[in-house]
Amino acid sequence: VEHRGLVRKRIVGVKLEGPAPAIGAAVHAGDIAIGAMGSSFGSIGLAMLRLDRAEEARAAGVALLCEGTRIELIEAPTA
Repeated sequence: VEHRGLVRKRIVGVKLEGPAPAIGAAVHAGDIAIGAMGSSFGSIGLAMLRLDRAEEARAAGVALLCEGTRIELIEAPTA
């Protein structure tokens, strides 16, 4: 009940640096699975990620990988 209403996972846009991974493939930050890959087109895709772990990986300089393809979060524009 303590964490009720807290969103940990979210669908985010990602940029792919390599071949597109399969839908449902695990996204890893080092040895830790932090989400799953969704659909993609070209070098852009969607992934369901744990935002807290993705941010920890970014701060530590750890690359996000999915089936050997490096992925980067696409920053949402701010108003």
